[in-house]
Amino acid sequence: MAHEYLLRPKGALDTAAGPLALETWRREIDLLSPTQVVLDLADVPHMDTAGLAAVIALRNRINKYGGAFVLRGASETHMGLLRLTGLATVFPDADLPLN
Repeated sequence: MAHEYLLRPKGALDTAAGPLALETWRREIDLLSPTQVVLDLADVPHMDTAGLAAVIALRNRINKYGGAFVLRGASETHMGLLRLTGLATVFPDADLPLN
């Protein structure tokens, strides 16, 4: 069993990319069974509600299996979306860099 798994998507997480990214992440998570997943948004210039839905679905999947989910590298724009949707309290440290 893997302990920590780092996801570093590159490019937009939006209506076009969000569902595909989620499906890829699900396969990787199911295969590796990590106890913690870290999603680094540093290389994601744009995220819309579909991308955010993919992030939440991933978090819920990890939590379902008793794992931890950490969001890092969120830009001010990402944080604005988190605040707007009421999710900033779910991810209070999302704007911290990965390292």
